[in-house]
Amino acid sequence: MTPSSKSKSFPVSNASQTQQFTSLVSRIATYYGLTVEDLKSQKRTQDVSYARQIAMYFAKQQFGRTLERIGQYFGGKNHASVIYSIKTFEERMSEDGTMKKTIQQFTDK
Repeated sequence: MTPSSKSKSFPVSNASQTQQFTSLVSRIATYYGLTVEDLKSQKRTQDVSYARQIAMYFAKQQFGRTLERIGQYFGGKNHASVIYSIKTFEERMSEDGTMKKTIQQFTDK
């Protein structure tokens, strides 16, 4: 891939899937009072990190994206950061029963 062909959009092969993913990321950002740019940024505040973890979780679990591609989309994070984010979110979800209801609203749309 040449530098000019790199894109800030989510690199998937299916245009519909891309649209579904970007819509989901937008809904997650809006729900938490953030912007998509916040989720793609290097910001590490708790609110941004938490929303980013949710979006990364969906990118892997619902859209089957690779760790590298997820990291690229979210501001150039490395694969280890993506693994950590997804794992942290899964642990929170297993410990917090209300979390599942919150997550369900994103999958229902």
